[in-house]
Amino acid sequence: MAEVRTPVDDVAARQVAARMAEAANLWLDALEPEQRAVATGAVPDDSAADAERRRWFYTPTDHGGLTFHQQRPAQQRAAMRLVSTGLSTPAYVTAATIIGLENVLDRTEGFVSRFTASGAAIPGSTTCASSASRAGPRRGDGGSAATTSR
Repeated sequence: MAEVRTPVDDVAARQVAARMAEAANLWLDALEPEQRAVATGAVPDDSAADAERRRWFYTPTDHGGLTFHQQRPAQQRAAMRLVSTGLSTPAYVTAATIIGLENVLDRTEGFVSRFTASGAAIPGSTTCASSASRAGPRRGDGGSAATTSR
């Protein structure tokens, strides 16, 4: 059965999109030019060259993009505001909790990150949140929020 959209649904969707666009622009405006270049990167597409960005798995791998620990606290807050605009309150609490647990994982793993030139974790090495696939702050980097990616 097809879902029937009402004018109220369309208005709500436009309001969410407007809040997300505003939050995205505020976050981008908070970035330094070098950070903004990394954060925006190439326009996503379906080409083989863009396959790495779309590949997703749990193990820590550098997929590119501006990581959370590369941002100052005010930038991290702006990133979290953007995340919150697209999530319900329970979903946002879940995401923020997972991000907060990265501090625990980083401490357990010794705050060390080792990747090969291809971005794969080195077998037997201790790794931590230094990529877009592991969203989390790094102790000593002055903040707590989410990694943002392209």
